[in-house]
Amino acid sequence: MINNYALGSRELELSKQIKDINYDNKIIYLAPCNAQTKVLYEFISSNFNPKKLLFIDNYKKEENIVTNKEIEEHNYIFLYSPNYHKEIAKGLPKHNLYYLYHDISNKFFITKYTKFNLLKLNLPNKLSFFNTYHTLKYFLANNHIYLTKNEKKLASFKNIHQGKRAFVIGNGPSLKIEDLNILKDEITFAANKIFLAFNETSWRPTYYSIEDSYDMDEYYEKARDLDCSIKFFPVKHLLSHPYISNAIYYPLIPNISKKYECSNNALKGIYPGCSVTYSMLQLALYMGITEIYLIGIDFSYIVPTKYQDSLVIHHDNEENHFHKDYRKKGDKWLEPNEDCQLEALKSAKKFVDLNDIKIYNASRKTKLELFNKVNFNTLF
Repeated sequence: MINNYALGSRELELSKQIKDINYDNKIIYLAPCNAQTKVLYEFISSNFNPKKLLFIDNYKKEENIVTNKEIEEHNYIFLYSPNYHKEIAKGLPKHNLYYLYHDISNKFFITKYTKFNLLKLNLPNKLSFFNTYHTLKYFLANNHIYLTKNEKKLASFKNIHQGKRAFVIGNGPSLKIEDLNILKDEITFAANKIFLAFNETSWRPTYYSIEDSYDMDEYYEKARDLDCSIKFFPVKHLLSHPYISNAIYYPLIPNISKKYECSNNALKGIYPGCSVTYSMLQLALYMGITEIYLIGIDFSYIVPTKYQDSLVIHHDNEENHFHKDYRKKGDKWLEPNEDCQLEALKSAKKFVDLNDIKIYNASRKTKLELFNKVNFNTLF
């Protein structure tokens, strides 16, 4: 009997709740066809005799995969997609639809897919790290009283680089290894798979971050073991990943009003902007940086023609990042929300204009016209 399987870099255990269901003579669908649902498929097929066991996936074609339009009567539909479950669920019948989720105990559970249950799963993030933090912790922190070691560490970075310049690095294809070599003595912020460049340069980012939950699932172990940079992660990652002792965690402020804002106080919280770049920019403001240069922010994503009307894109050729191995063939990704990113950056521009702070776009190739462009080579 299969009890354990890998999720990104972690091993998860099927909970007793899942294993105790009698799947015999049942019609079962698993959506979509991914590494996690494949494990559940193998568990059910190896230990029970279901009447029918199929995947639901609109973007893959195999003998045991159907589209949501081909769903017939069913006893269970199990859905696993931490980032895109809302989009996938839109095309599925809601009766007998179950949501698969995992927690910090590394166990995999199920719950009926309802708004109430989804709210309960998200409630710890919204209440514990939003309401509590914004009332008690923020009040105390303003008076230099810290409830946690993490909060004290985060406070120590306030205005640490007062009046200095820094570079916020995106992972676009215009980013060159030789550019990173030039930045060895600069304050730099970088994220995600920037570590793919480490074999080609002795440069290391001053600060490193991962914000997207899927990215953290994929290379949590790599992020945990990275010790060449100071690491900043949103506290939401603690809901599904063990605490990293040499990392500093900041709260994300839920965008309840749907209006984009900019923060220069990480103790109070940072506003999401559909990109880790936006969070790094706010961290730079918190640290007192008054001159910010963006590089590798191409603000242009190539989407294969055959996927232009699709929710999920299956990766083919690496055209959107600086490194040929950034994504592997067959990897799934969603087209980035450039509208959201632009609205967030507009709020940042409004903030810096009011506070005599400068942001320049020094990317070698970019479609982001919001900030004044400068030639990267003239900055040194």
